[in-house]
Amino acid sequence: MHRLRHYYFAAPVFVFLLIGLLIAHYPMFLTGFKLVSGSPDDNRLIHYILEHTYLWSGRVDSSLWSPPMFYPALNTGGYTDILLGIAPFYWIWRVLNIDPDSAFQLWILTVSALNFIFAYLLFSKGFGFNSFASAAGAFLFCFSSSRLNKLTHLQLLGHFYIAIAIYALFAIFRSLYNSENKRRNTAWIVAFALLVTIQLYASYYFGWFLAMFVGIAALWALVVPSWRKQVVYLLRDKMLIVYPTLIVTALLLAPMIVPYLQAAEGLEARNFTANVLPMIPRPQSWVYLGTHNVLYGSLFQSEIFKSIPNEWEQRLGLGLITSIAAVTGLYIDRRRTSTKIIVLVTVTVILLVTLWPGEFTLWRYIFDYVPGASAIRAVSRIGLFLLIPASLGVAALLDLLTRSRKLTAILIAAVLSVWMVGEQIVPIAAWDKQTYRQQIDMVVSEVNSDCKAFFYTPTIDTLDYPWFKYQLDAMWASLELRIPTVNGYSGNQPPGITFREEIFIRDESDKIRLEKNLKDWLYKMGDVPPATVCWIT
Repeated sequence: MHRLRHYYFAAPVFVFLLIGLLIAHYPMFLTGFKLVSGSPDDNRLIHYILEHTYLWSGRVDSSLWSPPMFYPALNTGGYTDILLGIAPFYWIWRVLNIDPDSAFQLWILTVSALNFIFAYLLFSKGFGFNSFASAAGAFLFCFSSSRLNKLTHLQLLGHFYIAIAIYALFAIFRSLYNSENKRRNTAWIVAFALLVTIQLYASYYFGWFLAMFVGIAALWALVVPSWRKQVVYLLRDKMLIVYPTLIVTALLLAPMIVPYLQAAEGLEARNFTANVLPMIPRPQSWVYLGTHNVLYGSLFQSEIFKSIPNEWEQRLGLGLITSIAAVTGLYIDRRRTSTKIIVLVTVTVILLVTLWPGEFTLWRYIFDYVPGASAIRAVSRIGLFLLIPASLGVAALLDLLTRSRKLTAILIAAVLSVWMVGEQIVPIAAWDKQTYRQQIDMVVSEVNSDCKAFFYTPTIDTLDYPWFKYQLDAMWASLELRIPTVNGYSGNQPPGITFREEIFIRDESDKIRLEKNLKDWLYKMGDVPPATVCWIT
């Protein structure tokens, strides 16, 4: 009987996880892992950084913050996410002697599964929902349409530290006044600080958004007297734990903050109107699922949705039934203090980040005055954070329905769950890992082993791929050869690079231009002799 009960509780977890993995990564499964989920531009950069961190972890003569691109520039990791918080889940597969491309695919599946597992634990252990409801909520958290549309940016995949951090935060206050749990309370405070730190190392966007959410929650806690009492007690009576923990957290973050600040010194300040405004959610963004959504794609052809700039970044909707279920569940669970806080923070965030009619947004003031906000370009990515209240609401509603044990309620819960899954289905982009590996090998074969560095400028008549594909080919060849390259591609780049997009040789004039650009760049970076760089065409 005990074993049957165990299977009863475990079944929803495996079913929802399996369905989610199939929906999110079916290109890999259906092709025998020939294809990789996502697109080959930013995701090949993410893979490059992961492989660089793996090579760095086993070598004492390399620098974490200087991936061998943009030679001879140093601190090149400061121009992109260094991903150190989620890189170990890639290293595990590489240590097992799995090739880089397959290890990357396994990393994607590993992180996806971890997102699900820790979201499930948050809802089941943190909120006390039953197995079915917790698994359904975890599914929405991990495999929603808004997240699947972000598989082109796999730096946004790792979300599980946030689920654990929320659990830890609420655990701190649950055991705050219990003297018998003093040691446990201390452990939760330290754990929360470490989780925020690791999340910042894993993804700057998610780390900053997490800090923003906690800050807004703290402000609301100061408004509500009963919450304010708890916060004051924590800061006053736990000061011997809280303040040293904050100091240690700052020291742990310093090795990340310093390189980013150094890299930012030479960059132009980001223009709010040109760079940020197009990426701020519009009111319609919160319901927009994209024109490729399986159930609703045809409904988003109207002009109100076509007018959304950078629409691929603003597919934040979850579907009609899922949204209604989420709001209903949050209302049902409204008496729980943690749910109240999450709802208040969610409403506040939506008000702050939305671009309202008349081109008005409060984010303008956050961008100008809140530290670190100016580094957030794609503000719409905060929509992934709002999966927390949405999945909480769905889990709360399904928990109520399935606990009643009435056949009608259980049938409603089953239909609701199936429809929720259907609302999230979208086509998944993918690329052939072997095709790209062959092209990397071609670059590798052209570079002599005695080269100190190299610069790859392909000679082509027709541009078959975007420019960054060739830059990434050179960067990957650099890792294979353990030789730095002048080529590079990342979110930002060192000042003075004049051959970012135009690295192709079509005629003699291109060759002359690139030769001059290379000489100017090497001179700017310390008068490096051009003869020390092998030029591969």
